[in-house]
Amino acid sequence: MCKLELLKNNKKLTRLFSKGIWLSILITISTLSAQEKSISLDDINGGTFRPEYLSALRSMNNGKEYSIYNYDRKSKASTIDVYDYKTGEKVKTLLNSTDIEEIDYIISYQFSDDETKLLLATKLKQIYRRSSVGIYYVYDLKLKKLTLVSDNQIQEPTFNGDSSKLAYGFNNNLYVKDLISGETKQLTSDGQINRIINGIADWVYEEEFSVVRAFDWNISGDKIAFISKNSNALTSLFEILNNHTNPDAGEITVGTTIKSAYLPNDNSDHFTSNESLIDWLRRFANTEEEREDVYLRTFLGRMLFTGEEALKSSSVLSGGEKVRCMLSKMMLAKGNLLFMDEPTNHLDLESITALNNAMTEYRGTLLFTSHDQQLVNTVANRIIEITPKGTIDKMMSYDEYLKDNKIITLREEMYA
Repeated sequence: MCKLELLKNNKKLTRLFSKGIWLSILITISTLSAQEKSISLDDINGGTFRPEYLSALRSMNNGKEYSIYNYDRKSKASTIDVYDYKTGEKVKTLLNSTDIEEIDYIISYQFSDDETKLLLATKLKQIYRRSSVGIYYVYDLKLKKLTLVSDNQIQEPTFNGDSSKLAYGFNNNLYVKDLISGETKQLTSDGQINRIINGIADWVYEEEFSVVRAFDWNISGDKIAFISKNSNALTSLFEILNNHTNPDAGEITVGTTIKSAYLPNDNSDHFTSNESLIDWLRRFANTEEEREDVYLRTFLGRMLFTGEEALKSSSVLSGGEKVRCMLSKMMLAKGNLLFMDEPTNHLDLESITALNNAMTEYRGTLLFTSHDQQLVNTVANRIIEITPKGTIDKMMSYDEYLKDNKIITLREEMYA
């Protein structure tokens, strides 16, 4: 039995050894075959063996397209291209570095919230694991205009809400560049790296909490309440600001990115025709889509003009209905700067509550007047009072404004 077992084992070892030799031969042949293919330095440096992937993918606001960063190593061109989610096909090229003399190579990009501008990063230099400094440019997609943010290597440049300004850090101090005027304002001057944090975190925050940028723009614009013992002065001011009345002196300049909408105190001039509310609102539409009945009914419906109510003549409206129509007009305008002179006039309690909530949630800049103390207190974060001897301007709520002893004394002096 022992001899038979030994014999069987020897035969198994022989078969395994034979298979091992063939496997070794196959591996050797495969290796020699691979070595016969020549690999040049251009193949290695040119990305021949790099895996394909989408670089810096950003979903567009329309939800139907996305943008990616592409780099062609042969032409050394950086492009930012837009693709269709559904088809995967390229729709357009937003930017090509070969068309811009000032930029040789783009490292990364970022859209403004409204997708009208691109923030382009070049010449980045690493500081710690997550932080870096670099030379940045802003590219206006509409004007095809390139703007250098700073000659210095800066950190964490960030657009404001309407992309008219850019905040950034340099040497641990904060700066704001006005992209319309081109002016740059330094906000802080006492910054010291790893000692005094002015918007840029030190290495401890970066390593322990993954925080680099320690500043941000307000999520929404200022909500400024204008108050005065003379309500006619406030109405005159709002009429001047909206070019309905000429000022006695001076001029008003509005930024190119500002789109305003105005709710006047007296709106009777807007309701002199007999047209239906749909046709009345259609006069303020800007596109073919906005002129469609279905589109206009949506805005009127938000102001409780549903069904047959939308066909009512604009000349027979009550005071409250006129205000609701004017609010529909403002919503259709999609402004980022709103003027509202006594917006709660003629409204019932339910409508005032809804308006209060809408004004609080509005993300643009809001200038308004109101005798409704609760509305002013819940909406405004800044109070400007016009008095016979000048103005008082304070960043605080209305309740804080009324209770502040220094302001109480100042108001007495200004009205004396």
